[in-house]
Amino acid sequence: MKKYPILRRLLCCSLSVAMLFSTQVAVYAAEIDGGAQGPEILSNTEFSNTQTSNTNSEDISTNLSNTQSNSEEVSSKNNNSIENDSKTENLEEDSQEVPDEKEVETESEKPEETIAEVSQDKTFNVKKGDFYITAFVPAGTFDVDVEFKAEIISLSTSEQELVDEAVSSEEVENYYAFDLRFEADGEEIEPREGSNVKISIESSSINANAVVHIKDGDTAEEVSSEINEDTITFESDSFSTYVVTEFIEKLNDGKTLYSNFLYGSAEVIDKEYNFIKGTNEENGANKGRIAFRVYQQNNDKYAPFEIAPHDDGRCFQYGSNKAGNFTFRFQAPENYYVAKVTLYEDNGSDFYKNSPLQTVNVDGFQADCQVTLSLRGMDGTNKFVNAVVVDLEPMPSFYTDKTQYVQGATFVNFVNGNFYGKAEGKENRFFGNQFMFGSGQTGAESNHCSYGQVYQGLASNELKDGKFTLANSNGLEVFPSYDNYLSKWWQYNYYIDEYYNDALVQFGLDTEGYWTLDSSQYKYVTEYDYYYHKYKLKPTYGSQFRPFNARPYKNSKGEESLHEENHFGMMLPINFCVAEDGLTDEGKDTIFKFFGDDDVFVYVDGHLVLDLGGIHNAVRGQINFKTGEIIIQGDRENQLTSSLAGDDSCYVTLNDGSIAKGIGTTNLYDLIPENDVTALSKKEHVLTVVYFERGAHESNCKISYNFTKTETRTADFEGLKVDENMRGLANAQFTLYTDEECTNVATMGIGVPAVATSDENGTIKFTGLSAGVIPRGSDSITKTYYLKETQAADEYKTPEGALWKLELTAYSDPDKDYSQKLYALNAEAEALSFDINNNSVYKSSTNVVKIKNNPIKFAKKLSVSKKVTYGMDKHLDKDAQYIFKIEQGVNGVYTPFENKPYKIGDKELRTDRDGQFVLKADETAVFEGLMETQYMVTEVGMISNNGYTLGNYDTRIIIDGDENGAVLYKHDNSADRYALIDFEYIGENNTKSVANEKAAEFENNLVKVFDWQLIKISKTSKSTLMGAEFTLASTEQGSTDTYYGKSDANGVVLWYRSVSDRDNNMNPIEVSVGRYTLSETKAPGGYAMSMDVWQIIIDRENGVQAYINNPGDLAENTVSEEQNLANGAVLKTVKFSFENEVSYTLPKTGGSGFLLYTIGGVLLLLVAALLLYKEKKKLYL
Repeated sequence: MKKYPILRRLLCCSLSVAMLFSTQVAVYAAEIDGGAQGPEILSNTEFSNTQTSNTNSEDISTNLSNTQSNSEEVSSKNNNSIENDSKTENLEEDSQEVPDEKEVETESEKPEETIAEVSQDKTFNVKKGDFYITAFVPAGTFDVDVEFKAEIISLSTSEQELVDEAVSSEEVENYYAFDLRFEADGEEIEPREGSNVKISIESSSINANAVVHIKDGDTAEEVSSEINEDTITFESDSFSTYVVTEFIEKLNDGKTLYSNFLYGSAEVIDKEYNFIKGTNEENGANKGRIAFRVYQQNNDKYAPFEIAPHDDGRCFQYGSNKAGNFTFRFQAPENYYVAKVTLYEDNGSDFYKNSPLQTVNVDGFQADCQVTLSLRGMDGTNKFVNAVVVDLEPMPSFYTDKTQYVQGATFVNFVNGNFYGKAEGKENRFFGNQFMFGSGQTGAESNHCSYGQVYQGLASNELKDGKFTLANSNGLEVFPSYDNYLSKWWQYNYYIDEYYNDALVQFGLDTEGYWTLDSSQYKYVTEYDYYYHKYKLKPTYGSQFRPFNARPYKNSKGEESLHEENHFGMMLPINFCVAEDGLTDEGKDTIFKFFGDDDVFVYVDGHLVLDLGGIHNAVRGQINFKTGEIIIQGDRENQLTSSLAGDDSCYVTLNDGSIAKGIGTTNLYDLIPENDVTALSKKEHVLTVVYFERGAHESNCKISYNFTKTETRTADFEGLKVDENMRGLANAQFTLYTDEECTNVATMGIGVPAVATSDENGTIKFTGLSAGVIPRGSDSITKTYYLKETQAADEYKTPEGALWKLELTAYSDPDKDYSQKLYALNAEAEALSFDINNNSVYKSSTNVVKIKNNPIKFAKKLSVSKKVTYGMDKHLDKDAQYIFKIEQGVNGVYTPFENKPYKIGDKELRTDRDGQFVLKADETAVFEGLMETQYMVTEVGMISNNGYTLGNYDTRIIIDGDENGAVLYKHDNSADRYALIDFEYIGENNTKSVANEKAAEFENNLVKVFDWQLIKISKTSKSTLMGAEFTLASTEQGSTDTYYGKSDANGVVLWYRSVSDRDNNMNPIEVSVGRYTLSETKAPGGYAMSMDVWQIIIDRENGVQAYINNPGDLAENTVSEEQNLANGAVLKTVKFSFENEVSYTLPKTGGSGFLLYTIGGVLLLLVAALLLYKEKKKLYL
C-alpha cells in the first residue's frame, strides 16, 4: 500500500462517509420508535405455571374516564380478537370498569384503577386474562374515595404449601393467585370495621373449587365461597393475596383405573394422580389435558366394550403437565392374559374400525404386564380422547413331556350327527324338547345360550347309583351300562350307534402343575389299544374334541360325503383327594377347571357342584377346593361375564323374564356333605365330569386339575428280575392288581394302569402308586396289591400261575421312608423267588428280592472286528472311525439291535437307538447274551478328518476266518456292505445246531488315494524357488480354517497351522478337505509377488482342483503323477506350479535400451551446467 498513497486516502474517505450515514439511520429509527424501549412484559399465572405475554396477549387496553360506563372491552390473545361485549353491556349504570392497560413506561402512564365515591354502592369490574373480577362495595364501606386494583401474581413454593394446608386433605391441581386491594391517594386502605366487600371471579377456563386468603404473616385460611357455574363469589373485610384453587377429583387411590373380578385391574404407574373431570366436550381441551377411556376387545367382529370409567360418557383426564408417554399396568382376571393393547382416537362408536395410533403386542402370555402408550393431549378446540383397548384372551396351557391316563371313561355317540342335525326339524329329541341334539339354531327355551352364558337346571343334582340322569328325564338312559348295551343292543341302537367303555383318556402335565386335556391345542380322537384291549382318547395334530371318527353320510340326493360326529357324550370319573390345607405340593390352591362347550356337569361324590349346561360357546367353570369358591366365566361380544360380578349376567334370560339359574355358583361346601377342605381331606373322592356336544358345530373341551392325590409312593424293586444265571433280565412285564383274583388292574398316578417293565438290571418301578389315605389320628396307611408276571422277556417262559403279594406302607412323617414287602403266595411263585441271600424262598412270610425266569433260548456271542490296509508305511487315515449297524432277525424281519451292550477291550458301550456302533482300525466289538439266531452287521459309513469315505476303500468281509468264503465289495460299488450272521447251521446227521460264538471281520483297503503339491518356480527360468510364503483360507460356510505355507529348497510348499510354526519350520501338516483361496503373501528375493488368487478344491473322492476364474484355466500349471502302492492302489498326485516374475531386469550390453539411458544422462548434465552458469552470472552483475 506504500506504493499507492492515493488509493489509501480514497478508502479512508469512504469509510468515514459510511459511518456517518449509519449513525443518522440509527437516530432516525429511534425517533420513529418514539424513544421507547418497547412494552414491559406482564406476568400472568395459569395452570400453576407462570406465563409471559406481550401487549397483545391477554389484557385489554382502552382509554378510561370516571364518567364512562358500559364500555366495550376487547381482549386479544395469540393475535386473535375475542369479543366480550356481553360483559360490559350488563354492568350497572354507575359502575366503573377498569380494563387492563398496555403498560408502557411513559410520563402519562397511570396504574389500572377505578375511583369510587363514598356515598353510594359501587361496582368495580376488572378483566385480567381469562378472569373477570368484580368488586361490589356497599355504601359506607370506605370513608374516602377508593381505587380497586387487581393483579395476577405468582405464588412461591412456600405459599403453595400454605394453600394446600388451608384446603384440608384435598389435592390442588392449579393455583390462580390475585393481589386484590383498595387504595386511596396511593395508600392501601382496608374497609371500615364491620363492612365487607363482595368479590366475584368469573372464568370459563377453570373449575374453581375454593378461595384461600393468604394474610400478612405467612398464614392462610379458606374463605367461605359460593360457586355458580363459572363464577366463584366470596366476601372479605381484608385484602391482600387471594387464591382460587382447582382440586383434583381423585379416582380410587389416585392411580387405579379399575379393579374388579370381570376385567382384572389397570393403573397408571408413572403419573402422580388421575381424575374424572367432565367429558371430552367440556373444559379439558383448553388446558391441554390428556383424556382417555379403557376398553376390552378380543373379538374384532364387535365393538370394544368400555371397561372404565363407564360413567355417562365421562373420561379419565390428566393435567397438561402429565402429558407424554403413559405406562399402564394391566392385570388380567383369573384364567385370562393380556394379549395386546391398542391405542385409537375415541371419535365415535366405530372408532376401532380406523387405523390404530399404536399397537403393543404383549409377548409371553402375561397376566400382569406393563405397557407404555403415547397418548395425545387436547389442544384448544381439539377435544381429542384416547381409546386404550385391552385384548384379554383365555390363558392357554403349556405342556411338559409328562403324560398320564385316566381310566374308566365312557363315550357314547348318539344317532344324528352333524349331517342330519344341521337342518331344523331334524333334531334328535329322544331325551325331550329341552335336551335336543341339533345344530344349535333354536332359542333359549330349548337351552340355546347367548355368548358367555349357561343354562342351569338341565341335569339332576345327584348321580344315583353312579348313573347320570336329566332333571326332566323321560326314562331313557343317557349312559346305559355297557353290559346292558352289549346284551340288549336293539333297545338302544335307535339313539346310540357307538359305545366305548372303560376307555383311557390322556392328560399332559402343564407348566403350572395342572394335568390338562386341551382340544384348542390338539385334536382328541380315540383309537383302539390292542395291548390294553381298550379305547384310548389321545391328542393328535389339529384341534377340537372328537372322540368318534368322521363317517360318510348321504344327503337327500343320495350323495355321500364325510362328516364329523357332532352329537356325543362323555362320563369321566377321576379319583382324587386333597391335602388338609387345600394346597398342592407346590403350595398352590387345589383347583379343577373346565373350558369348553356344550353342556358340562361336574359331580363330586355324586353331588352336582358345577353346572355349565346349555348349548353355548366355550365358557369356563372352576372349583377351588381350598376355599370352596365356584366360578363361571364367559365372553359375550367383548363383554366378559363372571358369576363373581354380583349379577346374573352369566345365566340365560328366558322368554318369560326368568333366569335359567339352578345351583348357581354356591360354595362347594354347601353342596357336599363335607363342611370344609379339612373334612374333605380325610378320604379319597371321585370327581365325575359329564360332557355333551349337542350343537353340531365346534367341539371344545379343556379339563385341568392339580389335585393332591392320595398318599402315593414309588414301589421300586431294584434287581428283582433275573435270568437263570441270576443276572439282571430286561423286558419282563409285571402287573399289579387290587384283588387276589387279579380281575382289577391297579392304577398309578392319575389312572395309569400299574404295569411295569424291567430294565437291563432287572429293576421294576411302579411310580405314583397309591397307598391310600392316612386315617385321622394315625401315622401310617398300608395298602395291599397283587403282583403277576404278565409277559416274560424274549426267549423266557411266562410263569402263568405264580402270584406275589405287595404290601405298601406310607407314613405321615416326611422324614420316615415308606416300606414295601413282597411275598410269594403259592408254590409256583416260591419256585422262582429268592431272598436277600439268593436263597430259595419256602415260606410265605419271607421277603422276596429276586424273581427268576427260565429261558427258552440260550445266550450267544458275536465279535465284529475292523482291519485297514493303506499300501504304504504312512497311514493316510489312521484316526478314521467306521460306523456299523447291527440288526436282529426274528421270522425274517430285521430290526435295530438298539441300546444293547457290547465291549471293545475292557470298555463297556451300548448301541444307539438305530443299533449303531463305531470301530477304529484294529478294534473289535464283542456282543454277548444274544438270544436270537440271526443278525445282520452292515458297515454304513465312516468319520474321517481327512475327508475319506467308504468310496475310497474296497471292503472284504470274512466270517469265522473263512478266507474262501470272503465277500469283496469294490470301492465303486454302492451296495450295502453287510454280513449275515446265522448262529443256526446244519450239523452232523443233517440236524440243525446253534453255534455259541460267531465272528465277522471287515477289512478295508484304501485304493482310491489323491494327493497334491504346490511348487514355487520362476516364470522365466522355471527353476524352483525357496522362501515364498502363502496363505490358504477356507471358504466353507462357518469355517475359519487358515493354513500358512512356505516353499522349501525344492520349491515345495509345506503347510503349517500358525505363522510361528511356519517361520520356525515346525510341525508341517496336511491340509483338510474343503474349498480354499490361495494367495501369495511374500515372494522370494528378487521376485515380484503375484497378485493372483487361486481357488483350491481338495476332495479325497474326486481329486484336487485349482483355478483362478474358471476350472481349467490353470491347465498349463498342472501336472498329474501316479504311483502304484503295495496294496494294489494307485496314488494320484496333482502338482501345481505357482510362478513368479523377477521384480526388475537390466538391458543387455549394446542394446538399444542402454543407448537411450546414456543419451538421457548427457542431456541432464547439460541442463544442469546451463543453470549453474546463469546463477554465477547474476552474482557478478
